[in-house]
Amino acid sequence: EKWFPASPGQEQMLSCWEMAPAMYNMPTNIEFDFTVDTNHLHEAFTFVVKEQPSLRTIVSIDPNTNMVKQRVLPLSQSSECFEVKSFRASNEDEARLIIEKESLYEFKISEPPIVRG
Repeated sequence: EKWFPASPGQEQMLSCWEMAPAMYNMPTNIEFDFTVDTNHLHEAFTFVVKEQPSLRTIVSIDPNTNMVKQRVLPLSQSSECFEVKSFRASNEDEARLIIEKESLYEFKISEPPIVRG
């Protein structure tokens, strides 16, 4: 559980996140003409998160030094780094309401899940 100094970009990201926790949400609606196998989707996310350390990186302020630090979570925690959610809407208005509600979700870049899909 090693922590390292954060990059300037991570420091800026943390600063922006503290002012507006929902800032990094990018809600969208994807329509499929078939049933999505969420188990396969979860497996695909797990693969990508294991291959890409930035998707396992958390950023936090060290309470002892007051410095911004980063830590890459171990591969064993890959499945904790993301959350797969599925929504069904019967029409565009309902889909828009779901997206609006989800856009208010406040990420905590200091703990998983870091990615939602």
